[in-house]
Amino acid sequence: MRLINTTTLQLAGPFLTAELPPYAILSHTWGPDELCYQDMSNMTQHMHKRGFLKMQRFCQRALQDGYLYGWVDTVCIDKTSSAELSEAINSMYRWYQKSAMCYVVLEDLFTYQASTTLADLQKCKWFTRAWTLQELIAPRAVVFVNFDWVEVGRKLEVRFCRKIINITRIDGDTLTGLSPKRLSIATRMSWASERQSTRPEDLAYCLLGLFGIAIPLLYGEGGTKAFIRLQEEILRSSDDHTIFAWSTEAAAAVAAAVGNSSNSGSKKRKHWGLLAPSPEYFRFSAGLVPVRGKDFIADHAITNRGLHLKHAWTNSSHTRLILNCRPRNSPQRLCTIPIVRLRTGPHDFARSNPNAHTQPLVALVSFPQILETATKTEIYARTNIHEEDFEDQHLVDYLHVGKLPSGESGYEFVDRFPSWSFDVESFMIRTSPFPKQPCGAVLMFQRRKNPEGSRFAVTLFADGVSDEDEKELGDTISQDIVGVYHTTWDAEEFYDKGGFGAWFAGGREQDFPRAAEFVIQQDGRQVWKLDDDDTFVRVTVSRDTDGCLGSMAVAEIEVGRFSKFFTA
Repeated sequence: MRLINTTTLQLAGPFLTAELPPYAILSHTWGPDELCYQDMSNMTQHMHKRGFLKMQRFCQRALQDGYLYGWVDTVCIDKTSSAELSEAINSMYRWYQKSAMCYVVLEDLFTYQASTTLADLQKCKWFTRAWTLQELIAPRAVVFVNFDWVEVGRKLEVRFCRKIINITRIDGDTLTGLSPKRLSIATRMSWASERQSTRPEDLAYCLLGLFGIAIPLLYGEGGTKAFIRLQEEILRSSDDHTIFAWSTEAAAAVAAAVGNSSNSGSKKRKHWGLLAPSPEYFRFSAGLVPVRGKDFIADHAITNRGLHLKHAWTNSSHTRLILNCRPRNSPQRLCTIPIVRLRTGPHDFARSNPNAHTQPLVALVSFPQILETATKTEIYARTNIHEEDFEDQHLVDYLHVGKLPSGESGYEFVDRFPSWSFDVESFMIRTSPFPKQPCGAVLMFQRRKNPEGSRFAVTLFADGVSDEDEKELGDTISQDIVGVYHTTWDAEEFYDKGGFGAWFAGGREQDFPRAAEFVIQQDGRQVWKLDDDDTFVRVTVSRDTDGCLGSMAVAEIEVGRFSKFFTA
């Protein structure tokens, strides 16, 4: 770390951390005509710059207060060295924290202490910049001066501190020295929600010290990618679910407040990653706190499929993820966010936009009542997605078997064919990712008390039909995907004859003998009578558009006597 000798205005060092003398540090907003590290080698040629006057006034004030050394970011970092710049940014919070005194110069404040009002301070650019957030929190002793370097207040003064709280929404305990790490991730993110930076990546990099992490700096990657990387690194050492409790309404509010139209279309998006694109999405999340306990083991890991939540709580339809966090003043409530199943697999999810499903992005549910109907499931949640990834969202992507024959029917599920087609944990049948390319599964059942006796198979089938082509999709599915057949067919022979594609093209009957007689079809239901006794199989197919991207067909298979399905 280099320092400036406040007497000679020459650079000194570099110093090792253990060798650092007491030093003052400058916090300011950059303007035109700033000095740089290279200018310090021949300062007489750059004394006309405004940056020189700023450094000179800083050194005069620091020396007056007894500090022989000072630090100014413009001249103490060689920004032509990417390695040095990266080290400096990852160390910046600590440098401000270790300073003996921090001077904040408000160059657009033209009032003096006696007449400085809250409205005057609110107009200062310094309170809107990204990097100055950590420069306010990290050092304990902070003096604010105006354009003329006249002191207007100190962070530890009660009256002035209240003004800072009003402007920044940072709590007084944090401003006066308590560690910000005691607070939730969402609370700390909210402090940066209305701040701006010249380079978009800096909205992420300026938060490194606030969360005590380090990541490589990749200028040019874009603000969203940098912020996603920041959150992923935070998640490697934190189980705080408030990081997921952000909202698009917050981003829209911030955009309106600062006159930024870049997020004006955020509410129109239908799909999101689990992580927020930028800090502004946390504007309304400051009051959230994590919930911890035996029911909330937040075991997660970053993988190439997204964030792996091994024991995630969801509602029974898997359309909302129950978070391990709540409002600070509502101990009997939990936060939930809408999720949507992806086409890539039964455990793959993304976040859905509430405006597409008429439900709030962060909704509160009663605790512990919600856990009585919730389901623990394994989830791979995308951390970042692009809308173009979901151009085929209108396709039927999954068949969900919502009901299988109950024990009282005398029949039980014994096997499926092919083995990979049906996930026995999620009861999902994956359809083909290609439109009009058929895919399906055969679910096999037999009598409980007579394994060698009656057996039958229900064939469920889908071809990725588009709802733009078939308005009555539920009826179309029910006609195309259901058949009840003997289980004596040979698997190799089935595929030798073309598998499900041939079965679809051949009218579902050719070379595949039926085990049951078709009885009736009505309102998406088909009823079949088994050959061997007075037993009927009813298969009901409907469409669920809320639980899956873009939709999910739900099948229910029931077995019973004539009286169960037909009444006089």
